[in-house]
Amino acid sequence: TNRDLEQAVRDGSFRADLYYRINVYPVLIPPLRERQDDIALLADAMLARFASLHGKPAPTLTDYAYDALRGYRWPGNVRE
Repeated sequence: TNRDLEQAVRDGSFRADLYYRINVYPVLIPPLRERQDDIALLADAMLARFASLHGKPAPTLTDYAYDALRGYRWPGNVRE
């Protein structure tokens, strides 16, 4: 999630018992803007997935398009 669950527990908007059950081993993943190498992989995977859903061949991006994706700040992370 992109929410601060510890804060949500303090606010009472997330169940404390559930938080402590799922927080046995926290997995911290840096934001996409800090994982530049993943951007091309994610873009290619998404293009392949949506092309497959529509029965089309997956398009390939140009180097210019990859550079544009890597240059973006991704404030909404991969959801964008």
